[in-house]
Amino acid sequence: PSMTADATWQSWSRSEALRSGSKYAGIYLDYTPSGAGVDMYMEASDCTLTLTNTPGFTGFAEQGNYNLDCTLTDDDGDAIQVTFQMETGETLTIDTDNATAIYEKDGSSQYGAVTRLGGPRLTWLKLKPGTNTWQFDDVGTAGLTIAVSYEERRGA
Repeated sequence: PSMTADATWQSWSRSEALRSGSKYAGIYLDYTPSGAGVDMYMEASDCTLTLTNTPGFTGFAEQGNYNLDCTLTDDDGDAIQVTFQMETGETLTIDTDNATAIYEKDGSSQYGAVTRLGGPRLTWLKLKPGTNTWQFDDVGTAGLTIAVSYEERRGA
């Protein structure tokens, strides 16, 4: 709208049809000041947005299971991949010394969930003397706890 008086609030309205798929609606000021020291203020007390198609939202129940699909790699590059559909809050115990994978909820063997990567070998990520560093990779994992335990051996 054109300004009609200096230092006076002016009411105005505008209707605008948005393009299909528009994500944002806003209020803008399009005015070029005619001299130095000109202050401009804009205030909107009401903005009405009328939708011809109301967006919908469907919420689902909390996910009760999780598709674990991870890789565990040691500092030598040896790795195992674990792929297993399990309930959230449950435990899959992987014993690399005995090459077992047990789903603790029902005690079932999940040996097939573990795949050795990096070529044929007899062991699953054996601990080496000294410091061991493992890297866990899994896209989207949150709230995961990994516990490591070992037996100290003499002369092994």
